[in-house]
Amino acid sequence: MRPLLAAVAAGLVLAAGCASTPTRYYTLSALAEPAPARQVTGPSVAVGPVSIPALVDRPQLVLTIDANQVQVDEFSRWAAPLADEITRVTVLNLTQLLGGAEVGPSTGGAATNPVVKLRIDVVGFEARPGEAVLIDARWSLRRADSTRHGRSVLREPSRGNGVDALAAAYSRALARLATDIATDLRTP
Repeated sequence: MRPLLAAVAAGLVLAAGCASTPTRYYTLSALAEPAPARQVTGPSVAVGPVSIPALVDRPQLVLTIDANQVQVDEFSRWAAPLADEITRVTVLNLTQLLGGAEVGPSTGGAATNPVVKLRIDVVGFEARPGEAVLIDARWSLRRADSTRHGRSVLREPSRGNGVDALAAAYSRALARLATDIATDLRTP
């Protein structure tokens, strides 16, 4: 009878420990510094679709432990679907970087009659706790008469050990991705 009692007690302690861990929700942020005010007559840009790897297409943040192991953090979750977050932040970043250009998501009609359609295929989205995040994105800019392709492989230090630092590093890496795309959009 005693082993059974000990097992039940251990189970209750474990359950109490799990119940006390709060779930934290994360979002991505746009460029912190506003772009200098300038009047640029840029093309209207529709952002999307954005595709992400199946491995990270879930509410929980996925942490890379080593080359062959990941950890799904049940208590750290994205506040919205990750592909939607990437789209939203890319729209905000490009709006800042392109000054007068109309930028919006391809769904929802924010960019009416877009001159350029931006597609982003994220093929790598890794977070190494205490180290850095890595975003590997292939993107295309489609106009009526041409399509240009680009690739950005971005490693951004986490500047801390927690998931908060990883979410901030993802935001900085996405700002760099938007800078790469904006540079290509300005190239004739």
